[in-house]
Amino acid sequence: MNIIPVVKEKICNKCKRSLPTGREFFYADGRNKDGLQGQCKKCCNDRSTAYNNTSKGRAIHSKCQKAHRKRYVKTIMGHLVNIVGLAKQRCRNGNHLRYQYYGGRGIDVCFSTQEFYDWCTANRIDPRGKEMHRRDNDDHYHLDNIEFLTPSEHGRVHAEMRKNDIPF
Repeated sequence: MNIIPVVKEKICNKCKRSLPTGREFFYADGRNKDGLQGQCKKCCNDRSTAYNNTSKGRAIHSKCQKAHRKRYVKTIMGHLVNIVGLAKQRCRNGNHLRYQYYGGRGIDVCFSTQEFYDWCTANRIDPRGKEMHRRDNDDHYHLDNIEFLTPSEHGRVHAEMRKNDIPF
């Protein structure tokens, strides 16, 4: 039976500093006998930051974020977070392109994302592939004033509103 000696200090392979062993200064690595990486946390973080600042590192990081975002938005919760976030932007961000038609007219979102999710699941609504529409154009975004329409239905409603000169 091999007995692994208990080492009180470990030397970082990169900066050559002698540091106490443990997860406070070294990341875990099950491939090594002591269960810790050869470089200290500071050197690992510096290496990671330096790599992420290269064009290859930025491209890989961006690609991973896009893939995660794409997977998340495909879920009902991810889609609802996106829908509610966009509605809040239109209503609360004065720099938004369409703010004048929403927040500029006093329209606001009157529910949280979690309340919206609970309402959609209680009413068995799957909003993926659909757009949120306010039934009463002059009223806030609240649960009694919302319906989901396909993009073509929503386009027809907005075309009708344009004919009547109603801002949307």
